[in-house]
Amino acid sequence: MVHFEVRRGVKGAALVGALVLASACGGPPVRAPQRDVQTLPPGFAPVALAAAGTGAWVAGTTLGPVKVGSATLTPRGGAVLLGLDLAKGITLAQGIGGTGPVRFTALRAGADGDVWAAGEFSVQVALGKGLLDTAGGHDCFFVRFDPLGNVRWATRFGGPGDEHCADLVPLDDGAWVVGDFGLPVDPPGPDAPGLESRGGRDLFVLKLSGEGVVEAALRLGGAGDEAAVSIDAAGSGVAVAGTFTADFQVGVSRMGVPIGGPGAFVAGIRGDLLPLWGRVLGDTGTTLRSVRATTDGGWAVAGVMDGVATVVRLNPGGSSAWRRDLPGWATADALDRDGSDLLLSGSGAGVRLARVAADGTIVAQWQCGTGTDRVVGVAGRPDGAVWFGAEMSGDSACAPGGPVLGRWPGL
Repeated sequence: MVHFEVRRGVKGAALVGALVLASACGGPPVRAPQRDVQTLPPGFAPVALAAAGTGAWVAGTTLGPVKVGSATLTPRGGAVLLGLDLAKGITLAQGIGGTGPVRFTALRAGADGDVWAAGEFSVQVALGKGLLDTAGGHDCFFVRFDPLGNVRWATRFGGPGDEHCADLVPLDDGAWVVGDFGLPVDPPGPDAPGLESRGGRDLFVLKLSGEGVVEAALRLGGAGDEAAVSIDAAGSGVAVAGTFTADFQVGVSRMGVPIGGPGAFVAGIRGDLLPLWGRVLGDTGTTLRSVRATTDGGWAVAGVMDGVATVVRLNPGGSSAWRRDLPGWATADALDRDGSDLLLSGSGAGVRLARVAADGTIVAQWQCGTGTDRVVGVAGRPDGAVWFGAEMSGDSACAPGGPVLGRWPGL
């Protein structure tokens, strides 16, 4: 791991040009002052963002060497974790490599300042002072970093097939993880049951201890293929989002595939891993990207439904409270909670950000760029600022081309 006390090698830049902030009330656009952006190393493809302390963490992958200052990370390609402060630039960098492909898939910050990450690897991966070996195919790895980026522990999960780890959410005493698998898997925990799919691929939900031990595991799915997308926690329970190709049961709910399939769903699961309810969202071709808990124990879900970028609010039991379509957006990709408001990021003629009130009112929107940009995350901060990670398709008036971390002080 490389630490930096001052910015080295990667130049920060101020967002320049006129940015337009539009409110939902239909009044005239308000011109906003310039904003901050930090360019990330060339060759680095960001995949996830987490805000912690006074800065942010960005996880990504690379197919070749990435240089940060005078240090070369992952000489043969792999996963990269960056710690950033917009006042100082990149403050730490860690490369994770192995004898096969390695990539991050999820990154979340815990209340204690630790950062949890999930990823996938084949053959062998080096994490901290240890090595992890696959049981075959692609396995998942889970790693917990302290606030300085040191590895507290790392563990793996998988069997003879390919496992996919989609998302995780830290708790006070551990974390929840969601992913999907095909061939049978024996979790590496003394009290955790083995998992066997009923069809092609099924979802798995894992409860990890604070030390990374798999304490419990749940299989979710039917005769078709299920794919995991996202997970979040509220109280002692969780909600997971995914896709499916054949009917299956979740608690008392029968999940029916839309005509022409596949379909998208959200499922509510109790803390003891008892499935409670399920809800099919949208029609054929719906793509869900993120689920987040709301302050009253309900759930917000972002994605593309019926061909339109959308955010949906579900009550605690899974019934629909409201749906808000987002004209001009191509995708709605990432959610975060800021008090009772929702922060939403997506794309559509550039990067899009929005603040959505608890009743579904779109309070404010912001757009950066005009190209086919890719957004990887959004995070609210205690000072009211909003962070976003993106891969910009080209230079624009508000951000340079390539991978960036941006900050909007008051969306």
